[in-house]
Amino acid sequence: MVSAIHIMGVNKRLITTILFLRGISYIPVLDDHWLGLSTDLLPANAIQIPNTKGLTQQAQATLLDINHFDVLSYKTPVVNILPPESSPIMHLLADTTKPKIPNIIQVPFTLTGGIITIKGRVDTTEGNFFFDTGATKLLLNQRYFPQGRRRNTDSRGVTGAVQVLGTQKVDTLLFDNFLKTKVFADVLDLTHIESSKKIALVGILGAAIFENFEILFDYEASLITFIRTDKKGNPIETFNSDYVPCGTSPLKTSTHIALLYLKCGPAQKGIWMGLDSGAEQNLLSKSIKTKFLKENFDVRSRIKLNGMGSESIEVLSGMLKNARVDTFPLQPMATILTDLTNINTAYATEMDGVLGYEFLSQYPMSINFKKRKLTIYKRNEP
Repeated sequence: MVSAIHIMGVNKRLITTILFLRGISYIPVLDDHWLGLSTDLLPANAIQIPNTKGLTQQAQATLLDINHFDVLSYKTPVVNILPPESSPIMHLLADTTKPKIPNIIQVPFTLTGGIITIKGRVDTTEGNFFFDTGATKLLLNQRYFPQGRRRNTDSRGVTGAVQVLGTQKVDTLLFDNFLKTKVFADVLDLTHIESSKKIALVGILGAAIFENFEILFDYEASLITFIRTDKKGNPIETFNSDYVPCGTSPLKTSTHIALLYLKCGPAQKGIWMGLDSGAEQNLLSKSIKTKFLKENFDVRSRIKLNGMGSESIEVLSGMLKNARVDTFPLQPMATILTDLTNINTAYATEMDGVLGYEFLSQYPMSINFKKRKLTIYKRNEP
């Protein structure tokens, strides 16, 4: 049985990624240059894998058919792998196929407050990520990525300026079996969010990461389903599940934001609301007509609002009521009345508010950005 693996001329980050996909949380990979080892210093029962630079990811993943894992010391990765004679290395050297990424990916999550939180990895950094359809792209915490290329720009949010400190090129982004390569991310100081939410946060997964997928939220099951779509928004693969579609509503889009026309009150007057999984409470523009607010918004208290910006502001908090989507009534939703000027300017839109956890958690529902459609589901109980 092999007790150590010695890989020469390989991209260590790629191999580490492959091992992570196989359920191994961390492994440093040896090569001659990294530790200055000569082959005669390797353990007697070690196996050498030849230069693998020419192999595809699929080839390297198959070659490293890992069954068990243990670590004896930081600089000694110890694994059990298939013996050399069982390894399909000879025909893999000629294999030029690309690794197959699933068309339907189901990812479990937990909630931090009302924010979807997923375990994932950026290159070799593993930890918690918020899933935020309101963010434009992958955002990384400067605490973990201080080496990012320096760049100072500002954008505005509800709670003030959000300063982009730099950029980072990511070779691999992984969460569950969702894999994306060659991702460009912005680096921000997220320590104020970590402090307020009492969580170590590696980054935030924004819209560019899942632009080719329909996203199905099921808060009751703590599950997100990503369904890969073609250019027209049609699923590439049939999603056979216990979810039965039972209602739809059209959406419109502005930049990366999907907007829903939400009808409220006896007169079913509508307001345009952006869908944002990163919002724990709904937001409602304080510029909305007074009559609408009197009929559909009950003020409860004044609170401090914290967001992506480092500032906090005092706002009115209450309940948005009498709302429905298609024929589906919605339970009253915790909602904050505030100024949305900065958000509308940043997103080049004129939305009347934002729907987050309070809305998305009421039914299993999916957002198809390409078809501009929201679908509400029910589950067939076994």
